[in-house]
Amino acid sequence: MQLEVKQMHKVVQRMPMAIQEINMKEITLTFNNITTKLFSDEEGMFNLNLLHKASGDEKRNRPSYWTANSETQKFIQELETGIPVSKTKRGRGVTGTWGIEQIVYAYASWISPEFHAAVIEAFTHAVNGDGKKAVKKAQWTEFRPLRSLVVKKLLSLNVE
Repeated sequence: MQLEVKQMHKVVQRMPMAIQEINMKEITLTFNNITTKLFSDEEGMFNLNLLHKASGDEKRNRPSYWTANSETQKFIQELETGIPVSKTKRGRGVTGTWGIEQIVYAYASWISPEFHAAVIEAFTHAVNGDGKKAVKKAQWTEFRPLRSLVVKKLLSLNVE
């Protein structure tokens, strides 16, 4: 554990200061017994392609079909005030369609009412810091050595 911490410290020291200060969100979404972890990027946008997979990965629900919809385009225009609310990443790294939280909600509602409710629930737990419910929702399969420490920390949060 000591070695891992030192290595991580070296990596952080080499990162530009702007990147070190980014507060990325992690949201755990459980839908139809499938747990998906969603991460925001440096602009606070979430990958809609991961949401698509979490919803069941049906071809008709692809983000590209949703963004091509005229009502979706009107909604995006309504939200934009000089700051982009959605984007498409191509090339190296994580590609796909990305959007801010409001875009995530709108896309989820387009897929189905059940999926929309699951997305709202996952984001609400994250925003409210509801550690107990987050632990119940998450299905931990990786990082088993750290699991007990994380669960203990989440349960120690003073959440009403």
